[in-house]
Amino acid sequence: MLIVCNGMLRSGSTLQYNLLKSIVESHNLGGAEGYFSSEQFQSLRKKFERWGISSEIIVIKTHDIIPYSEEMIKSGTMKICYTYRDIRDVAVSAQRKFDLDGDKLLKSLDR
Repeated sequence: MLIVCNGMLRSGSTLQYNLLKSIVESHNLGGAEGYFSSEQFQSLRKKFERWGISSEIIVIKTHDIIPYSEEMIKSGTMKICYTYRDIRDVAVSAQRKFDLDGDKLLKSLDR
């Protein structure tokens, strides 16, 4: 089974990923493979599909939607844990973390 920790930038998805990683590893259910960007999704499709049918639980993190996630979810090989945080909190957190002015902040949030 592949579990994807997903959420907007500065939403808490890293905390979510670390918690799931800890649970899965401490119970010897599988492991975690880290962060993946959208540029990697097509080249990693076969690997994600293998992880999905594995008897182990594999946890990954991304901020983007995996293009083929719908079919993997329907087949029961992927679960997505999405972290929601109010956009106003995300904006304040991103502004502080990355020292963004108003225009840069809006461009970052649009991305």
